Amino acid sequence: MGILSSIIVQSLKAKPFQSEPLDRLADVMQTTGILKRGKLQRYYKVRSLQAGCLSYSDVVFFDAKYYDTLLPEELLAVGAHEFYHIIGRHGMKRFVRIFIPAAAIAALIGLLAFVNYELINSIPFFSSSGKILSSLFFALLSFLFLLSAFFYVNAKWNRQQESKSDINAVKFTNGEALISALVKLNKLRPKKVNRLESRLLPNTYPTLEQRINDIRAAMERGGAIQFSNS
Repeated sequence: MGILSSIIVQSLKAKPFQSEPLDRLADVMQTTGILKRGKLQRYYKVRSLQAGCLSYSDVVFFDAKYYDTLLPEELLAVGAHEFYHIIGRHGMKRFVRIFIPAAAIAALIGLLAFVNYELINSIPFFSSSGKILSSLFFALLSFLFLLSAFFYVNAKWNRQQESKSDINAVKFTNGEALISALVKLNKLRPKKVNRLESRLLPNTYPTLEQRINDIRAAMERGGAIQFSNS
């Protein structure tokens, strides 16, 4: 398993499980990032996961409560959505578009604070903290601000990746099953969290109505690959 995936598994206290239907779907979709891992290193249940399901380069995480509500066809539809994220390397692209530039600019700001420490040394907080800690403070504060800013800048791109994953999932699984899985996820999300997200965080997911419309449009276009979970 990749280093990042291992860290996430440990931090989330995720529990592995096996799924032959998901494995067969991954084989049909040629999701090599999943298939090259051992059967107990591919899929995990997490006690609480706001997104319901998340994927990285070689692993898929399911919210345990959400997973328990999914019917077999719904599980495959959600899996196909996440497999397309893996195939499209969306996680790595998101890292490159958001985290790397935020970290690089924050490091530069920290360096500038270090070089020009005499300009802020007159402020008691920085004079007592010292040159190195003051520079780290500027770098960390800048990183948090820039990370939020880059999430906003890339919000439309993130929504596009979600739509693409929905549309491509329909090519391999039941579109109505994907819709019902999305409806179940929408009901599981706490209303307070949704209100907080709408006020403070960028909208990185299309609305449920938009996703349903896109999925049904893709179903009407046809071209689905027949896949059986039996």
